[in-house]
Amino acid sequence: MSTFGYRREISKYEDIDEDELLASLSPEELRELEQEFDDIEPDQKVPVGMRQKSLTEKSSTGNFSREALMAYWEKETRKLMERERLGAGEKCKTRRSIHNQ
Repeated sequence: MSTFGYRREISKYEDIDEDELLASLSPEELRELEQEFDDIEPDQKVPVGMRQKSLTEKSSTGNFSREALMAYWEKETRKLMERERLGAGEKCKTRRSIHNQ
């Protein structure tokens, strides 16, 4: 596209009323727009380490029960230990049968 064509494309946006456009945005859309502006041109007064937006915002996934978590891990540990004990016994039997042949 030539420079002339590019300017023609831009000229159709010159008559847009920005105030009217901003007034029509929802609060969520305004927050998203603010985040976009922060990404484009961060505040130079803010330290670099604090400029990045938070990527950890999420809703709660439910109640945390320490007792339930501990019971789950104890149960899984017992299963793993049993599997290892049985697996070790199977390996020993297999080795014995190979060596006895």
